[in-house]
Amino acid sequence: MRLGLASLASKPHQHASSEWYKWLLWPVTLFSMMITWIYGRTFVVERNRLNKLKLQTWAKSKYNMQYFSQQPNESINRLIEEAILEAEEKGARVISLGLLNQGEELNRYGGLFVHKNPELKIKVVTLREDEHEKLIRSFGSNLKIWLVGNGLTEEEQSKAERGTMFVPFSQFPPATKRRKDCTYHLTLAMATPAALENVDSCENWLPRRVMSAWRIGGIVHALEGWNEHECGYTISNVDTVWDAALRHGFLPLTIPTQS
Repeated sequence: MRLGLASLASKPHQHASSEWYKWLLWPVTLFSMMITWIYGRTFVVERNRLNKLKLQTWAKSKYNMQYFSQQPNESINRLIEEAILEAEEKGARVISLGLLNQGEELNRYGGLFVHKNPELKIKVVTLREDEHEKLIRSFGSNLKIWLVGNGLTEEEQSKAERGTMFVPFSQFPPATKRRKDCTYHLTLAMATPAALENVDSCENWLPRRVMSAWRIGGIVHALEGWNEHECGYTISNVDTVWDAALRHGFLPLTIPTQS
């Protein structure tokens, strides 16, 4: 996020997080965590425009450890539902849930909110992790391409042949990248159109002006004027979405890997 130091927001997460002086912010982080644990709301962190489409990125005041704690997820889902209803009240047409906000155990890939609010006019879009059988049809049977989740271990990586490319089909990239003689593909993402305005910060670990598939799905949904939810266990035709994304200027990454 561009809050605070814009120079940090302009770098991928793995580079920005390695800066030594970020440790000086820990007291502020701990204090804000205690405040948001008691009182938290969503807030706008970025506004973009793509042709006639107006876009906003909303953030929730929750930390990763709160998602993985043993406590119930009611408070997280309550914030997500409040954000959906607020966006609908303001006239938004499509909302897409990102990363940790759309898990099966958390809210059934967003289907919980559609079930609780059947009168919603705003359309919820999420990215459901497909089984690798669908992905293998795109990549073929090349044994030097491994389709992996974010739980890939160092032991598993050591079994790969030299020159193997690890392609994550999960929302998060592998936590460890052990092999120097292999390459690691970025998570599902595309380069954004030149017409997309006000993109000043990186999205997590992705390079500048590269956007993850879940965000692109929501934008394309709005640009095309599609009138159905794509959440829960309902997913749109992949080829249709892909063709629409290319038509609106989103591009496959020319340098999609990290050595």
